[in-house]
Amino acid sequence: MSGILNSRSDLFRVELPKIFIPDNIKKKYSPYIHRLPTIISDAGDLVNASIQSVTVPAVSYDPVTQSRSSINPNPKGGHRGATRTFRSAKSENSLVDKTFTITFKLYDGFVNYWILQEAFYYYYNSMNTNTYTFDVPVRILDSEGNMMYSIIYSEVLFTGLSEFQISYSDNIQQFKTFDCTFTYNQFLIKFEID
Repeated sequence: MSGILNSRSDLFRVELPKIFIPDNIKKKYSPYIHRLPTIISDAGDLVNASIQSVTVPAVSYDPVTQSRSSINPNPKGGHRGATRTFRSAKSENSLVDKTFTITFKLYDGFVNYWILQEAFYYYYNSMNTNTYTFDVPVRILDSEGNMMYSIIYSEVLFTGLSEFQISYSDNIQQFKTFDCTFTYNQFLIKFEID
């Protein structure tokens, strides 16, 4: 149909919750952030402003396979030794790759990378008693800016921070990114249009 628009990959909103960056890290970076000529008020806002993309996890299923042991040929073409596949009793939540990646633009001085690195160490500090970090909502918009879906990743763990390279031979400003990986335990997809 020619009346339906093609999808646009930039019509989404994802923000890490305000509580994701702990207060002690926000306080540490506050003098730097207040020097910036922007309306960004704290380290959490700075991190969210640098988000460039998010992956929506793949859905796949590995069926249960079983070999035929019957000597008599099956009228549908099955014979002894042939394999058949079956659906197991797994829940739909187990069919999804429970990891997602958020890509961030590197800011001047790599400040958002260091903020996220400190947050990573905070969540894995043995003194931190929080089992999970937060829930992450991803909101999908239509071409007119109306929210169509909310994808909520619940019981999220911050599992990784990619590397980036610095080099004396690379002395011009460039658009560079880094990735953070997360895993979650539950997801909910909510259709938002009434």
